[in-house]
Order: sequence, then structure tokens, then C-alpha cells
Amino acid sequence: MTKAIHNDKKSLPEIVSFIRQKDYRGIKWLGKGSFGLTALLEDETINEKFVCKKYSPLPGINKDKYYTNFLNEIKLLYKLNHKNIVRVFSYHMYEKNCTGFVLMEFIDGIDIENFLIEHPEMINDIFEQTIEGFSYLESKKILHRDIRSSNILVDKGGFVKIIDFGFGKQAFTATDFDRSFSSLNWWCELPSDFQDNIYNFKTELYFVGKLFEKIIKDYDINGFIYKGILVKMCEHNPNNRISSFEEVKRSIQNNEVLDALFTYDEINVYQSFASSLSKVIISVYDDVKYITDIELIQKKLSDLYKSVMLEYYIPDNTSIIDCFIGGRYRYLVKAQFETSILKNFCKFLKSCTKDKKNIVLSNLHSRFASIQITVEEELISEDEIPF
Repeated sequence: MTKAIHNDKKSLPEIVSFIRQKDYRGIKWLGKGSFGLTALLEDETINEKFVCKKYSPLPGINKDKYYTNFLNEIKLLYKLNHKNIVRVFSYHMYEKNCTGFVLMEFIDGIDIENFLIEHPEMINDIFEQTIEGFSYLESKKILHRDIRSSNILVDKGGFVKIIDFGFGKQAFTATDFDRSFSSLNWWCELPSDFQDNIYNFKTELYFVGKLFEKIIKDYDINGFIYKGILVKMCEHNPNNRISSFEEVKRSIQNNEVLDALFTYDEINVYQSFASSLSKVIISVYDDVKYITDIELIQKKLSDLYKSVMLEYYIPDNTSIIDCFIGGRYRYLVKAQFETSILKNFCKFLKSCTKDKKNIVLSNLHSRFASIQITVEEELISEDEIPF
């Protein structure tokens, strides 16, 4: 007997509608600007927070005209997937009312300027990440067009996030640029590009460069290793400016700056010291504070060497760790730190300029960032002591 085959697959409807409403818990207002409101919401189903941006211009602003810009921002961000670019997750448009909402990634952090005031030792890493983000935008032919400190955030993990593409535009040709950018409230001297009504990726390079130049100058930040690149980015004349974010990125990746600053022997002295220090530290507690005064660190190291110079190994590992870390940590008691390594490092630091010393400290802090963080008390082995 032949059985009929039952096909329970339904044909896919032309329009797929999800009629169930999704609710979010309102946490707080984040801000209000000329073009709308932002609020922090939480999806309690997945325990995730989102930034909700509502398009709602102030009276007197052409609501219909800038509604297109709001839609444009959503379209641009949906095309992007990069660790240094804010993500869009969902949107809800009310075209008849000329308004809408967009749910975006919540960045738990502060703007780049305030972050670097608190963490000047991170200047090189933050610069590198910012270049990574804008190089990605350049590869996608997307201009940001509103580069300022408040639109580049740094989260609590130290990751740069580029936000706010309200005036963004995707460009396909050298002449495909809207002249409305000239009406924006710019925060620095304008490049000569504007005299020719040009805004392209070289112009973006200029504004990113000027932003870092301003922060470094205003807060007297030392240890920035990309000064030569920054000068080329900030050239007033685009013909003298570095050609692209990709070129800046290649220069960073090729270690062109570091190769010129440090000799092979100096790098070996640093590597030997940094490796030895990393090996004796097991973990740090989540309230740890790293010492950022390189002159103080140098004095502590010099005093330490004088007190152990007749020993083959440093008798107490806490004495070397305390030169760099303030707070609680766990360390290996039996690990041996050679006194000769400390001697060579002290000699190396003494020969360095202030900028080079800060670069050394910045690299050490990058090492410390990979150390395990202890949140709660855990059982410890015989070879480690909580401090």
C-alpha cells in the first residue's frame, strides 16, 4: 500500500510580520541634543543594555530634511562590523510622524579626551585603535564627517568605539560630497580642503590628527611615539598630507617608529626585564592601581638595585613588583629574578629621554593588561602569597 507523503512545509509569506511586542526597561536618560534624545534601556530577557536614540529635532529645525540623515546613519551602521565601531542592533521607524528609534550598542565608558586625561600612558594604544577604526571606515568608503572627542569613546576594557554617524555619508567618487559639512561647528582650525569645498578621507585624517595633537598639547602627554606620523596627518595642505588611514596603519604595523627609537640591544634589555617581571606576578586584584610616574619608578628601581647588588637574585620579589604596582596582587615566592637583569634595565632607563621612558612604561602597562584579574578570594598554592 502506498502512503501519501505529507508535506508540512508552509510557503514563505512575502511579508513576514512579527506581531509580538518587545518591551525594554527604561534605566535613565543619557542626553538631549538638537536632533533628539538618547536613553539607556535594558532587555531583561537577555540581560543586555542598549542605547536608544530617538529622532526628535528641536523646534525650528527642518524635521523632514534631517530625518533623511537619521535614516542614513542607520543604513551606514548596518553595513559595519568592527570592534572599534559602535553596532546597531534594531530600529523602529514612524515615517508618518517623521520620527524613529534606533537601538545601539551600549558603550560603558567615557570620551577619548577624558580617558586620556586619566590614562595618559595609554596614548599610543588609543591612537592605534582609532586608526584601526577609521581605516576600516575608509575601506568601506564611509566618511564620518563629525570627528570630535565626544564621538570617540573608550570603554572600561580600553577599547575605542567610534560613534555618532549622524552626518556620515558613503562616498563612491571624489566629487560625491555634500557641502553641508561646512555648516558644522568645528572645534579646530579648518584645513585648506574646505576652501575648495572638498571633504574626503584625507580631510578625516586631518581632523583625527588634530584631535590627538590637541589632547597631547592640552594635557602635556608624554611618551607618544607617532609624532612624525601626526605631523603628516595635520598638514594644512592636503597635497602634503599623508595619503590614507591605511598608510598610517601600515607604518604602525611595520614598527617604523620603534625601529628608529630603540636599538636592538635596548629592545633585548627591555624584553628580558619585562619577561622576568611578568613571570613573578600571578594575578592582580580588580582594584589594582598601576604606578604611572616613570621618574618615581626609576628612582625605586635604582634604590632597589643598590640594596641587592651583591646578590645573584633579588631576595624578595615584592620589592620589584612594588615599583610598578600599588595594591594587592599574587606572586610566586620561588621564582628567581636575576639582579643582573635589574642592573641592565636601570642602566637602560638612565640613558633614555623622557619620551623613551614613557614608551617603555606604556609597553610594560600593556604587559600588565594581560595579567589575570582576581575578583574574589581563592585558594592559593604554597608557591604564592596574597599581598
